[in-house]
Amino acid sequence: MTQSAEHPWSDERLDAFRQVGDQAADAVIAHVLDVHDVATINQMMRSLVRNVDLPLADLPEIVRDYLDETFMLPMWTRPDLLRRASAFFDLHGPEIVMLLFAASLPVLYAKQRGAPVLTITRKLNDATTIERRIVETGQFLLDVTDSEGFTHSGRGIRTVQKVRLMHAAVRHYIAHDAAWNALWQPEWGVPINQTDLAGTMLSFSVTVIDGLEKAGIRVGQVDKEAYLHLWKLIGHIMGIVPELLPDDYASAKTMMTRWMSRDYGTSEAGVFLTKTLRDFMYARVPGRVFDSYTTNWMRYWLGHDLADALQVPPHDGGLVLVHLTRGLWALQGRVRALSPIVEWSTRFLIRRLLTALIERERDGKDVHFSIPERLKAQWAVRG
Repeated sequence: MTQSAEHPWSDERLDAFRQVGDQAADAVIAHVLDVHDVATINQMMRSLVRNVDLPLADLPEIVRDYLDETFMLPMWTRPDLLRRASAFFDLHGPEIVMLLFAASLPVLYAKQRGAPVLTITRKLNDATTIERRIVETGQFLLDVTDSEGFTHSGRGIRTVQKVRLMHAAVRHYIAHDAAWNALWQPEWGVPINQTDLAGTMLSFSVTVIDGLEKAGIRVGQVDKEAYLHLWKLIGHIMGIVPELLPDDYASAKTMMTRWMSRDYGTSEAGVFLTKTLRDFMYARVPGRVFDSYTTNWMRYWLGHDLADALQVPPHDGGLVLVHLTRGLWALQGRVRALSPIVEWSTRFLIRRLLTALIERERDGKDVHFSIPERLKAQWAVRG
């Protein structure tokens, strides 16, 4: 059934939201550029991208004021659900990280009007730079799912605020830099628009829950609501308009279905991003025996239509490992006595991937993918 035009997830509304950016964050970046020269804003953005912690003292006053004003959580925030979501991530974190790389990100790459912004900025068509972005996305996930992430001393809020400002800077440069603007097509809408932001929120929440269940892991309704609540809060801090923030998991599923029915297909940007992501994982999975393991998981989670659009190779003998892993994951949740053995077996490759992420240097500097020590111990990850 077609949604009515008044429905926030109708084609008409989603098309309209493609023309909407983030007025508050965009105004901050515009003001900084009015007061400071381009070199200052470039230095600020490099500092935001490359520093693990947000260097408040080094930022312009208007940026500091903006960060203070947007630090307060909304009245509808439920700390009990945030704690539940964090505990859920602690339990299933390795699988969720795998889903980030093999499902959530590829889903975004399959959006023909959304993927180009990920390659259009300077140097983003360079595989090394995109790999750094992949690592940063993994770190973002760990920051926002930490049990203290949305407390005053946590890194979750600041991490989201930092990304929101980076989005605003990208929108400004595409609109005002001749080289960037020449690569942008008007039919794509505003770069990093409200519709794409909402879709990203859903891909990091609903796609993950769907992926866990498809992999044989049971997810209770309370955990679904808690994990969705976490990502709704992230969406709010990221500047998503209230109309596109789902009230509950059922609403999020409905919205995801609507969003996934639009704009999917093959694009040069999407194919390039997916290949870079696959190569990134290939380089970190040990031995040739497991070369196709991540690709087979990607196709399994995405389904053939999306996988074909992204030119993911067809299933091969590695699919046997996927089904074996799926069976062991399902068994782990049902046979408690076997859990340690099953957990070690099924997470072997994921642990290798996480260890490789920890050891990887970004930009030649000792800035690493950082997993909290308690999770390293719980997940048996070295590094």
